[in-house]
Amino acid sequence: MLAGNGTLSTPYRVNFTEDPLAKSLIFLNKALLQKKLPSFFENLNSLLDKVCFYKFNRQTMKDLSDVIEWIELGNKTLF
Repeated sequence: MLAGNGTLSTPYRVNFTEDPLAKSLIFLNKALLQKKLPSFFENLNSLLDKVCFYKFNRQTMKDLSDVIEWIELGNKTLF
């Protein structure tokens, strides 16, 4: 589990600069991940900012699907 730092307006955010697990991911492949991991987490946070369970059901499912697709793409390309 990654540590979050959400607020009332954006409850789903990943605090990748302070989280020990996110920081330790860099050591899997330091040359590649030191450059690419921060942008991956920034894009993940921007997708998580769109998630709201007060939207219509289909739109919420689409937003969650986008988050899952981004994580799967990151797993395939980064790790």
